[in-house]
Amino acid sequence: MGKTRIKNKDEFYESKMETEWKFRKEVVEQINRRMLEYDEDTDIIILDKSPYCEYYYQKTKSFDRGLITPYGNHEMEKEIFRLKDTIDKSIVIFLEKDGDVCWKNYIGRETKKTEKSSYPTLKKDEYLDMVKMFEENQSVYKDTKRYSRVKVKNDNSSWRKVFKEVEKWRRAQN
Repeated sequence: MGKTRIKNKDEFYESKMETEWKFRKEVVEQINRRMLEYDEDTDIIILDKSPYCEYYYQKTKSFDRGLITPYGNHEMEKEIFRLKDTIDKSIVIFLEKDGDVCWKNYIGRETKKTEKSSYPTLKKDEYLDMVKMFEENQSVYKDTKRYSRVKVKNDNSSWRKVFKEVEKWRRAQN
């Protein structure tokens, strides 16, 4: 899982019904901005996190704080699915890490934080439940034949796997 930070937003320091959906929507906006960094004619997009993931995090027990109203959910969904056409016409490669690696990265960041967080630190089982929900709900992609996952590690050689995956898709297109 990637890391997303919303800085300098005092309204998000405390989870409240009025701001929870705005916070989650801003998380998705940051993910979408990374997608928009690609040229318009790019046919392969490499991401570490899908904008759709926020949709499924809501189905995770530890993320359901009862703070998102139907209106807030509607506003979030507009951003979650804003780039659906871009995703549907592209080949999407997701970089995935093993759940335990994700957990170690997450807990490492959480324990080093100096600023106040909007949420209490998740327990390992809660975090891994979130990872599981994300992985199990990737079927929202219209054409799963144009979607792939590449397992990566915190190392200097995983890029080779990603490069091979891109080459595979390039050969398949020709």
